[in-house]
Amino acid sequence: MAWTDQANGCGGCRCQPGGQPGGAVLPKFDPAKIKQVTLSVDGMTCASCVATATKALAAVPGVTHVQVDLKSKQATVLVEINRFNEATLLTALQKAGYPGKMLK
Repeated sequence: MAWTDQANGCGGCRCQPGGQPGGAVLPKFDPAKIKQVTLSVDGMTCASCVATATKALAAVPGVTHVQVDLKSKQATVLVEINRFNEATLLTALQKAGYPGKMLK
């Protein structure tokens, strides 16, 4: 089950207000097991877009946390290292109607 943060309102995750995209701080994670990636998310215009992009990324196997920020048009994703696949994340966004690219 992935935790999600939608725009500036929490979608049920354990995030607290902070300086990360979406106004949340990422949950603690073990960098030996979890990889943090940032993606651009093009085409978002509203909170519904954020929810759709968040849901699409959260459904990718191995994703443990998703934060999508409408203002910056970026998503921060935590994904299990052994299940990380850049193409799978980008395909999930594309199928949801939001083309993107890896930023870091």
